[in-house]
This record gives sequence, structure tokens and C-alpha cells, in this order.
Amino acid sequence: MTPRWVWEYSTHTGTGALPPSPAFVSRFDAEEWLGAHWRDLARRGATEAQLLRDGLVVTAPIPLPDH
Repeated sequence: MTPRWVWEYSTHTGTGALPPSPAFVSRFDAEEWLGAHWRDLARRGATEAQLLRDGLVVTAPIPLPDH
């Protein structure tokens, strides 16, 4: 089975306020996507992103600056 990598976000109101990212088949693809989209996510209210692999947290929360 191919692993499923997904970003989940925290906002000032908690987790789950924004939908998760698309699913990726590699960590590299997931990290590249976040690098391209973090500014938009921050504008939409995300304060942190956390990477999950098949539903398990694999990174510490990554701050998303609002500037």
C-alpha cells in the first residue's frame, strides 16, 4: 500500500478549522507543496502545519508566519 502524506493545520481557534491538504505519495511532494502554499494558508488563518503519514503525526508543528 502506498503511504499517504497529508498536512493538517492549526488556527487561532484550534485544529480542523481548515480542510487538510491534498494527499501525497511522498514526503518530498508534501513538503514541496507546503513550501509553495504556506503563504496562502497563513492568509486563510493557519498558524501551524503538521505532517501526517497514514494518519500518524510525523513532524512537530511548523509555524506559518502571517507576513
